[in-house]
Amino acid sequence: MRSFFFFLIILLSTSCQREESSWDVDIVAPIAKVEIKITDLLPDSILGTDNNGGLFLSISTELINLNPDSIITLKDTTISNGYTLPPPLVALNIDPGFPFPILPSNLNLETGNNIEVKEAIVFSGIITAIMINPLETPLDVTYIIPKLTLANESFTITETLPPAENSNTPSVTERSFNLSNYHLDLTGDLGIASNILNQSLSVINSPSAESVLITNTDTVKFNLGFEDLSFQYARGYFGNTMISESSGLKLHDFNSIHSSSIELEEASLTLNISNGVGADFRLSDASYSAVNSLDNLALTFDNDDINGVINITRAINLGTEASPTEREIVLNESNSNIVELLSLAPDSLNMAFNLEINPLGNTSSSNDFIYRQNGISILGDLLVPLRMTVNDLSISDSLQFNFSSSDKVKWSDGEIILLIENSFPLDIELDIQLIESDLNNSTVLINNALISSCELNGLDCATAESEIRIPVSSTDIENLQNGGLLLINGTFSSEGEIILKPEYFIKIQAIIDANIIVGI
Repeated sequence: MRSFFFFLIILLSTSCQREESSWDVDIVAPIAKVEIKITDLLPDSILGTDNNGGLFLSISTELINLNPDSIITLKDTTISNGYTLPPPLVALNIDPGFPFPILPSNLNLETGNNIEVKEAIVFSGIITAIMINPLETPLDVTYIIPKLTLANESFTITETLPPAENSNTPSVTERSFNLSNYHLDLTGDLGIASNILNQSLSVINSPSAESVLITNTDTVKFNLGFEDLSFQYARGYFGNTMISESSGLKLHDFNSIHSSSIELEEASLTLNISNGVGADFRLSDASYSAVNSLDNLALTFDNDDINGVINITRAINLGTEASPTEREIVLNESNSNIVELLSLAPDSLNMAFNLEINPLGNTSSSNDFIYRQNGISILGDLLVPLRMTVNDLSISDSLQFNFSSSDKVKWSDGEIILLIENSFPLDIELDIQLIESDLNNSTVLINNALISSCELNGLDCATAESEIRIPVSSTDIENLQNGGLLLINGTFSSEGEIILKPEYFIKIQAIIDANIIVGI
């Protein structure tokens, strides 16, 4: 509506010094010409045409996308290895090449939601090793994780730790390693465990070093931390957990539409569910609603499919990727109340639900799988043919003008003439008020001005012409100059069902017929 009305600001002045006089001038001049189509009011990206030339809205969006990081979580893990003299030893002199007796041990990687990972390929993550030497001799360290491999080579850290500066200042060596593309075998020694990595740590007094004394207050430390691990592939049992999700499909901005009655003829919302994870899922406790936030209105979808439990079968493992299982749920005017919901002129369609992983337990014998490029997604495709009956649909907006002024030019009264061509099959009634800058006072400029609809002949509509005259006084113009605004309300109605087409338009030519007093 903001583009419907324009004012012409006329400034007259002179640089010559003359005897003061004034003219009362009647100005008749075109000030604006605009053309508005439905394609100007809605983005081209959501509009299409059917075989009969009728417009339809088509909105597609990804409502839900659960990637591997949403399903498998591996907590940052820090483990400590080291050596301290066992009691009752208080001190021991160690020779060059002395091996510290550190036994191999297992590293338990902590997962969230009780997930049991058998094997995985790392997408990203690092290992950070912090090695502390309290002895005044260099130490040779070899740390191996046999089943953490890259190109069949086990992850190995080999370092010579510098000697401590003195008995109170140990040396500290820190190293970080990128784990991308490493293969994790987490089945332990016997190949039947989960989340377990074997590890071994060897520490010896360097063969080229001197003999040194170690006491029971000295501890050789090796701290290892796994950070920010994520997987490009994982296999195991992904647990029986519940994920709560919510999302929304944002519709066109309806903030200026209220008190409306739109009776759509048909509409459909297609939910395309894709499960690329090698685990079964169950969607339950779903809530789907349409919301008109301006009028604080909401309705819930009524459909047996989405209001019940939806089971989603696991994907098929193809070796390097998954073959997702697909399910399509179509909501339309015959099986749901979607037409009623969309007749609210909602600005969003919202959804919330619980997604249960492995609702029947470990039916895969710990062979659930996931690839990084595959997850669980729900795509929403909304299709709304613009066939409808419109009853007193109200659209309002405000216009504010920045008038210039001159001591030589004074506005008197007059009128704005609107010459309107309407090819829409909609009658329009306009109410226009002038709101003063303090927003407390208003003046009705025009009320219930009728713009006739075009004349339908089959699928064609002959353009209707209308003329509206809006009286404006000098006070009205002064109020607009001082920051006032025009509040415009348009009420739209149709006689029966209409089909909107892209060629429909409203053309408006605005002409000012006003008096100005020009001082010279």
